[in-house]
Amino acid sequence: MTRLIEVSGVQELAQNAGIEHLKFFQADVDQLSELAMQVFIKQIRMKLGLKDGHLVAKQLISELRKAAVLGLIPSCPAARHKLELPRLTMDEFRRLVDRFSLMERNLVCFALDTKMNLLDAALVRHDQIKTLIKQNKHTWHDEVAEIVRQTPRHLRCPYVFWALDQDNNPEPIVDMTTRFKSTTGISWSTFEHLVQNMVMIDREQDAREVEQLLGV
Repeated sequence: MTRLIEVSGVQELAQNAGIEHLKFFQADVDQLSELAMQVFIKQIRMKLGLKDGHLVAKQLISELRKAAVLGLIPSCPAARHKLELPRLTMDEFRRLVDRFSLMERNLVCFALDTKMNLLDAALVRHDQIKTLIKQNKHTWHDEVAEIVRQTPRHLRCPYVFWALDQDNNPEPIVDMTTRFKSTTGISWSTFEHLVQNMVMIDREQDAREVEQLLGV
């Protein structure tokens, strides 16, 4: 029998991610079920974060499939697991959004609540707000008006969401889509999808429950 940690490429992957101590890697490959893989993926996403956990899981499954094709290990259900886009937790949402300034965070939340793309949301003017809220009263969240109210207003800028340029003149934040990708490492469209399927739980509590389940 071959332990998972003994599969070519797996030990290095686990050590690089700092998770080689997890009991999952000590299991025999032919005893790894798809359920065990699902629990493991959930655990490392909470330990490593959404992006890095997803990447490690993808690489692990790739190593298992390659080893099975080469005849080094028997094919196992864990290697056949279909890796779906991870679900975002509330804690992870806060961690991502907190990387931005108050004005940028308000723009992000406004775009999410109104389901507008970032550029359109960035170009919303104060003189449009009342009309837009009235027109979308059945689809927009109640928080939209509150986001606008809490956003600092500039007397010389008609736009709700603004930033100062190099000459200290206010301008709309029209480059937010690019800035979001460079700051978080994920595209705005991917982030929107994650938020739509967000898990409303506390990450640390969830991690403790999974670790208790696995006995680690």
